[in-house]
Amino acid sequence: KPHAKTQAAAALRNLAVNEDNKVAIAEGGAIPPLVALLIDGETDEAKTNAAGALKNLAGNGQNKVTIYENSGIYPLVQLLIHGTDEGKAQAAGALGSLACNADLQVIIAGHEAIGPLVKLLKEGTEEGKIRAAGALGNLASNAANKITIANTGAIGSLIQLLSNASEEGKVQAAGAIRNLAVNSSIQMRLAEEGAITSLADYLKVASEEGKVQAAWALYNVDCHEDLTERVEKETGYTREQLHDIKKTCKRVSFISSGEVSDLDNRPSAEFFKSIYTGPSRNRSNDEKISRHKKDLQ
Repeated sequence: KPHAKTQAAAALRNLAVNEDNKVAIAEGGAIPPLVALLIDGETDEAKTNAAGALKNLAGNGQNKVTIYENSGIYPLVQLLIHGTDEGKAQAAGALGSLACNADLQVIIAGHEAIGPLVKLLKEGTEEGKIRAAGALGNLASNAANKITIANTGAIGSLIQLLSNASEEGKVQAAGAIRNLAVNSSIQMRLAEEGAITSLADYLKVASEEGKVQAAWALYNVDCHEDLTERVEKETGYTREQLHDIKKTCKRVSFISSGEVSDLDNRPSAEFFKSIYTGPSRNRSNDEKISRHKKDLQ
């Protein structure tokens, strides 16, 4: 039974990459048992797969709320603190997805997730650092969280990612700096720690999405009247030109990232029952659903 749950969570994790499957999986009632597995899973693999499934499911707006309503945030923070390297990365990814919701940004911070995320940003694996940067970037959309993140020591580590991470890591770091740089006191701290130079260097070689985030971050730093001249000197761009770069690249990035949903591969409700209960034994639909929920407890 424990192995079956682990495998089921892994299957749901993979299926939940698809947008339509996110909806179908939630409608199949999988979120509460995934949260339960995150809490009570007997192996690290089980908890990691549950977190990974919740991370992907949280890409859907309603699913974010459902995960919160089923008390999913606290066990994600616990996995972030106590999990394996992969578990921490998946937990950070899930919290990052949830943190796209403004209300959940406050709630996640209230669960004291920022400190462990900054620790993962500093000490984690490459994947862990990327996920942590993404989560902190989303949390930094909240004004109070910006201050907490900066005061917890994230700035230097984010700047380091701009230089030594993979392209995905650099994009996430630039995005986090962009959101932090809306605050005037943080703008100055970013400049003091070398963010302008690092962002300017990254802007020259970044991917389209990286250019959006780097130009936007520099644009926000440039809002500080004492830094306008410095930004222009180090980047070679005026504030208006930075605005044009992020605007143009954002449009190109959006056009190139379109996806077509695969409706034909949307799993049925029967699939979600069978993945936990095994083949149907001619039970009524109500009995199947009851067994489905029981097997996930």
